[in-house]
Amino acid sequence: MTRTLMQIYAKGSGEAVALYQKAFDAKLVVGQPGADTYDHAELDVCGQIVAVAERKGKAGTNMQFCLQFGLDEKDKVTRAYEVLKEGAKKVTPPDSCEWSPYVFGIVDKFGVNWCIYIA
Repeated sequence: MTRTLMQIYAKGSGEAVALYQKAFDAKLVVGQPGADTYDHAELDVCGQIVAVAERKGKAGTNMQFCLQFGLDEKDKVTRAYEVLKEGAKKVTPPDSCEWSPYVFGIVDKFGVNWCIYIA
C-alpha cells in the first residue's frame, strides 16, 4: 500500500478546507480551488493526508476520523477542539477516559465525526 488517506465529502468544501487548515495548522498540498469549492483537495495534517471534495447530496460520512497525538501535544488537541466546536452538530467536550487522559468527540458542521485525543 502506498498511502492511506481520509476522505471528506462536504457541501461548502472551500469553507471546510479553510476550517481544517486552521484547526490542524494543515498545509494544502493538492488542490485547485474553484468558486468556494474543491473537486479534490489534500491537506497535510501532521504528516497524514485528509482529502476534501465537494459533493452534491452527500455531506459528511458515516465514519469517525480518529487522530491520536502524543502526550506532549495536548495543545494541538485543544486547538482542534476550539476551532471544530464552532457550528458543530454534536460536541463531547475534552475529558479523560480509560485509554486517554485528554479526548474529545465532535460531529462538525459538515457532518464529519471526529475523535481526537492524546495517548
